[in-house]
Amino acid sequence: MASTGRRINWKSHGGDPRGRGVPTFAEAAKRTIELHRDGWKAGSPLPEQWESTFRLHAAPLLDMPVDRIESADVLGCLAPIWTSKPADARKARNRIAAVFRWCIGRNHRADNPVDRGRGAAEGERQRAEATRQTVNAIEGGKYSPSLEVAFRIVHVFGKLLELPAANQAS
Repeated sequence: MASTGRRINWKSHGGDPRGRGVPTFAEAAKRTIELHRDGWKAGSPLPEQWESTFRLHAAPLLDMPVDRIESADVLGCLAPIWTSKPADARKARNRIAAVFRWCIGRNHRADNPVDRGRGAAEGERQRAEATRQTVNAIEGGKYSPSLEVAFRIVHVFGKLLELPAANQAS
């Protein structure tokens, strides 16, 4: 067969000609753990902890091809635990981000959806002219904002604020 001098775009022809294709998040997570394992002490509980994090807090992502996962998918996994288990949410976010960094390094993605989601939330917070501490205190039910701050937050985030029961009029 004669060469036409054009390069073939393998993605549009069914994927990698070597048969590897784009991994699912579960496959990429496994490879990321294997990569980190050499740097962890022998007998370290970290591999099991990482696997547990993905099972508990990234379950909807596990069967998705990594190039199809969007920031909204990641945020959907983290939102339920963000205020109730902030330390677990941060660990999960960092571990999910590590998987996507592996994907970027292997040319399965061009960007990290965890970083995009983090940037979007930070931009919204700044547009609401509220400090990170204020937003965290409101989310944790430890602070009732002034009407001015509440209106700005509602306008920027497009969500109503739920006030703690102790602060609502009877």
